Amino acid sequence: MYNVAQENPMSDDEKQFIYQKVYNIMKEAIEAGIYEANYILGLMYLNGFYTMKNNLKAFYYFSIAASYSHGMAYYQLYKILKEDKLNIYKENEDSVKKLALFDYLSRSAEEGYLEAMHELGNHYISGNLRKKNYLKALAWHRHACRNGYILSYEPCGDIFYNGGYGIKKNKALSLVMYYSAYTNGIKEVKEKVLRVTDELREEGEPIPEMVLV
Repeated sequence: MYNVAQENPMSDDEKQFIYQKVYNIMKEAIEAGIYEANYILGLMYLNGFYTMKNNLKAFYYFSIAASYSHGMAYYQLYKILKEDKLNIYKENEDSVKKLALFDYLSRSAEEGYLEAMHELGNHYISGNLRKKNYLKALAWHRHACRNGYILSYEPCGDIFYNGGYGIKKNKALSLVMYYSAYTNGIKEVKEKVLRVTDELREEGEPIPEMVLV
């Protein structure tokens, strides 16, 4: 296919012109009370859309957007710190960094951003940012599942299958979660579906009807 963008790449002057137009529009939007514009400016600086990448400016605009309870902005702040794009913490400040990461991530999850719910659930499983807590991990993953985030079905299944940290083992429930992941397109869990099904049969336990369909 003929690609006009490849044949006629924009010059630096053209990029600067477009950036200035978009920047002015975003500034006018902010002045009009449309605070989503701060998030868009943050994305522009983070990804270098028509301008040079600038993580510090990205962080600045995401911070403003987050102050208006913007869940995705909180998540971008979390990612910037997680990936050390600002390199603002020293080695002996790891605990302070973890506090900031947890704060941004939990606020993003609380504002309803599904990827943050999934990530927060995983951290409660791993214990990287907070002490392991499978009850909280399960709560966040199931909340993400109920809102359509299919990647959270598998960790729910793992929690029910392994048990521990306040969760009782329940292979039937783990199979339901694995099967839900599989039927929603996560084909990698097929092996877990088959394994748990076989284990339930061997143990003489009933297999959930939804898996028998």
